[in-house]
Amino acid sequence: MQSKFNFYDFVGYVIPGALILLLLYWLILGFFSLKMPIEVKSIGESLLFLVASYFLGHLTQALGNFIERKQVEKWGGWFSEQFLRDDNEYYTPEFKSKLKECAQKIFGLSLNSSSEDEKIKKNRRQETFSLCYSLIVQEDAAIHTEIFNGIYSLYRGLLASVWVGVVVSGIISLKHLLWFLFSLFGWTLPKCEFFYFEKLQLELGIIFLIFFIMTIRPLESRFKRFAKHFANSVYRNFYVWCKRKK
Repeated sequence: MQSKFNFYDFVGYVIPGALILLLLYWLILGFFSLKMPIEVKSIGESLLFLVASYFLGHLTQALGNFIERKQVEKWGGWFSEQFLRDDNEYYTPEFKSKLKECAQKIFGLSLNSSSEDEKIKKNRRQETFSLCYSLIVQEDAAIHTEIFNGIYSLYRGLLASVWVGVVVSGIISLKHLLWFLFSLFGWTLPKCEFFYFEKLQLELGIIFLIFFIMTIRPLESRFKRFAKHFANSVYRNFYVWCKRKK
């Protein structure tokens, strides 16, 4: 692991975490009706915002991992494993054969056995991918791969953030819609900040609820696309490194 703060940390943790932090702030204002004016005026406050975003980013990625597993089921498995299947047509048969030969020479793992159980072969393909990725990272041949991995992590975090946004905007919309209906029918509400109807919060809640729901499909599509880019980049960089070392 690198000790310095890198591209993956920023796009994978800080950006999704900052979005969650803003959603939590909106929840405090829009649902609990608590007034919390926040002004970032100093470097210390900015650093505090970054630390909080980074921490929340890790929690967001935990939710993102759950979403990722659901997406992988839709894809039919990890692309890192799919690309090496005999029936997969993402790579040409010639390139796939050469890639398997390189993996067998470097790692001593056979990917062409037809007598093994399918589950064993699936695990072998995934193990080969992990070894290829570890090798190109150690050999400093994974610059573009790391970028793809960072963007892939970003979309995983954004998907998790959007689902949190759906929940938050839905709660705020429902609350103020109920208070609006109560006032419309002349029902008396307790006199405290929580039961105060705010038209702006109702409108914002509905607008963002629609926005978040509409962004789920495009984000899932981009998430899938960069999952492919990441897996493909690992295998191609490994093959190029293998040929150069030959």
